[in-house]
Amino acid sequence: FDPFPYNGGVTTGDSFWMGLPVLCLEGDTYVSRQGVMQNRCLGLGAFIAGDTGEFIEKAMQISNNADLLLQLRQNLRGMLQQSALMDYDGYATEFKTMLERWWAKRCAENQALGQAD
Repeated sequence: FDPFPYNGGVTTGDSFWMGLPVLCLEGDTYVSRQGVMQNRCLGLGAFIAGDTGEFIEKAMQISNNADLLLQLRQNLRGMLQQSALMDYDGYATEFKTMLERWWAKRCAENQALGQAD
């Protein structure tokens, strides 16, 4: 289980790396949505509960599904490696593009201010 209202963050990621799926309760704040984001990136929407009743129901269903747990135990690390969570090059490229756009906008704004003088 992912702790609530403050999710495990990196610790949750460590669980995925070791092949252990994490059931999380979706909250309204950033710190209570980290596990939700990680599960969604891995295609594990079944491990996200919207309220405590659903959390308990999913916990019982998942704990009784040994085949699913074994399959995830064997495949979760690979799923993590193929996900956006570990796409470092893609993240760096997107971040670089964002900085370039910001810089171009900033330069254009400064140029416009200079022309207005």
